[in-house]
Amino acid sequence: MKKQITIFMASLFVAMFGIMPALHAQKVGDEIPGEGGKWVVVAVDSSEVIAEHERYEAKYDELDRISFGVLAGAHLNWTLYKNNMVPGTRTGADYNAAFFFEFVLGPRRIFSIRPEVDILKRDARLKDFNMDGTDLGLFKGEYKMDVKMFDARLPFIFNLGNHKKIHPYIYIAPVAGFAYGGTIQLIPDEGEKAEVDVNGSNFRNYYIAGQLGVGVKFPIYFKSNPRKHLDILLEVNAEGGITDTYSKKENDGKAEVVRPDGKYYDGKQPLYADYDAKRRNFVGLEARAGLSFPLSLFQGREKKVTPRVERAWQPKPDTVIVHTVDTIVKHTVDTIVIEKVRKDTVIMVTKPCYSLDEIIEMLEKGQSIAGLSFCSVNDITFEFDKADIKSESYPYLNKIADLMKRTEAKIIIGGHTDNKGSAAYNLKLSERRAKAVYDYLIGQGVTKENLAYDFFGLSRPRATNETEEGRQQNRRVEFEILNANVNQK
Repeated sequence: MKKQITIFMASLFVAMFGIMPALHAQKVGDEIPGEGGKWVVVAVDSSEVIAEHERYEAKYDELDRISFGVLAGAHLNWTLYKNNMVPGTRTGADYNAAFFFEFVLGPRRIFSIRPEVDILKRDARLKDFNMDGTDLGLFKGEYKMDVKMFDARLPFIFNLGNHKKIHPYIYIAPVAGFAYGGTIQLIPDEGEKAEVDVNGSNFRNYYIAGQLGVGVKFPIYFKSNPRKHLDILLEVNAEGGITDTYSKKENDGKAEVVRPDGKYYDGKQPLYADYDAKRRNFVGLEARAGLSFPLSLFQGREKKVTPRVERAWQPKPDTVIVHTVDTIVKHTVDTIVIEKVRKDTVIMVTKPCYSLDEIIEMLEKGQSIAGLSFCSVNDITFEFDKADIKSESYPYLNKIADLMKRTEAKIIIGGHTDNKGSAAYNLKLSERRAKAVYDYLIGQGVTKENLAYDFFGLSRPRATNETEEGRQQNRRVEFEILNANVNQK
């Protein structure tokens, strides 16, 4: 078991280190070593890499145009009365909190809209308030109105400057406010205060206003990813009320009004009927700060796409083998024969693939053919897209069979194809064709022990597949002579 694990881990190690060069060969001219030659990168198609990057950038830009955030600050409110009964007003600071979405428009990011929902208070404070009603009697004291509201606002924003840097903006916003609670209090100079809910008294439960504001946006970028950011907002705005805040109950005499003694007025007479109540409007100022989170902040990493690499197989070049032999040279001096041993240099050039005739010629000259290969490009042909050997190939195959029967050669047949079709299909086709040659030679009397076959599909081209001539050279059958000593019988 330990031996099997060791073999497996060693195989995995070899496979990983065999794959690594292929993964890193991405430039034209890069070389990947292989058995019997090398792969050379002849073209790198980065179009899909560029397309994926453009898709990622387009998605980032799309997400970066949408953001959400919060704002919080102080709301200062004044109440304007258009009648003769109110001696004066003053205001106090109340809270404001908002949640918003912002949508940036246009290619230059100049305009944006920011729907938001705000929670705040609007109020009125009337000091030295005097009211002399027929049924209420004379009241002197303070009038306090606190209205809890939520606003639906839609700011239209004009952005100034580069959106990637600190930049100011101005905006105008319609406002629709809705009262959801609050009280009106009468606090007499003497006696107990009286109180009533605003929705049951003289306040209209909806309100329309307009705002004009200015702000500054501060982008904060992350060190871990300098493209991603969040924004800090600082802004102020001025608000002007458009609609009257008096309710129908006030004008038709049905408003619930409290007396200083805490008893309810019966509602038969309008509270301000004798004082010519006309209009009541709110105006205000806000100062707010907030955070904005672009959706691009949550975008995932860019998908890694490997460029399509086209490689060409280059077999090993012709090998020059240089070795020396001892040559006996005889010299005759008078009647004495002197023998001298001389070192002569012998140069032999080997090629990746010989022709069958070259192999036979070398054998007849007594030269070694061990370890050499010979190739058939046009000598062995098949039916189109099949493994059926054409009859014109028989003489060539018979010559191989005769060579093997009169020598001790052990040969392995290798099937190869061009790149037309898928790699899986070509691998299967090369297997069927190599097997067909194997079966034919066995049928001609070649001993099975001296013959085997292998198949490589399109994985080992000897020429480019971009031309018909190159593809023709790659559609071949190779014969590799395995044994070290090959002698004629």
